[in-house]
Amino acid sequence: MGTLCLKKIYEDFIVRITSLLCTLILLVIAPPASAKTPLGSDSLKRLIPGSTFYGRTLTAGDFELEYHRDGTASLLSDDDQLTATGTWRISNDRLCVTWEREDDDSERCSRWTQVNGTRFSYGQDHLSSTVVELYVN
Repeated sequence: MGTLCLKKIYEDFIVRITSLLCTLILLVIAPPASAKTPLGSDSLKRLIPGSTFYGRTLTAGDFELEYHRDGTASLLSDDDQLTATGTWRISNDRLCVTWEREDDDSERCSRWTQVNGTRFSYGQDHLSSTVVELYVN
């Protein structure tokens, strides 16, 4: 085989590998849009009252969020210690929570998205979202 032929085979191989790697990267970082469903106010009103969610953060570890039907909320740490109480409301397709804390008791509103089944994510934007799992009793 000539040098030109080997060069062509090598270039073709590089193009195919690059294409395959790009496809794999896109599949990992960009799941299909149909896999995530933004929740509006009506969906949140059906989902949130009386629900308990479990989640995990890198900084705080495991946690449990309880949204009581009376509009109050509880945040428990992984060892079932009550870490915060507060109130919640739904407004403009967002869940707004005010935690009663000494350092900061401001209201924070977040959009919720159903990732799949009983898994949801919430956050101010898609870069700062937290994923939680709905506990169904």
